[in-house]
Amino acid sequence: MKIFFQHKKTGRRLISLVILMGIYGYLVYQKENIDVASTISVESLFAQDMLWRFQVNEGDDFLNQVVSVTGTVTAAGDSSLLLNNSIYCMMDTPVSGEGFISETVTIKGRCLGYYQPQKQVQLDHCIIEDH
Repeated sequence: MKIFFQHKKTGRRLISLVILMGIYGYLVYQKENIDVASTISVESLFAQDMLWRFQVNEGDDFLNQVVSVTGTVTAAGDSSLLLNNSIYCMMDTPVSGEGFISETVTIKGRCLGYYQPQKQVQLDHCIIEDH
């Protein structure tokens, strides 16, 4: 330890860096989740329109915003739904997905962005608005 503190500039920088990382970690940890149910949607879109906007690089306006998306459920899991094979929705509460297949629903959630390998737009904290 004695050798470490012989270089005072390095020691001060390292301690400052650790303190800043601690503050950043605390702020990220304390950040509250979005309450989708009480937040008004920025825009209501059909699943095809939302996918198209991201494919032509016009979807950045929706990132981290609450949007409503209407589409046909093509796949379902315990806590996720897939609309029109293009909008992946991670639900807040578990859903019995089998009853939703081939039905048109409107889902409200926070947009995370476009996942290029699967060509899907991803939403989280989703709730079903209209069934």
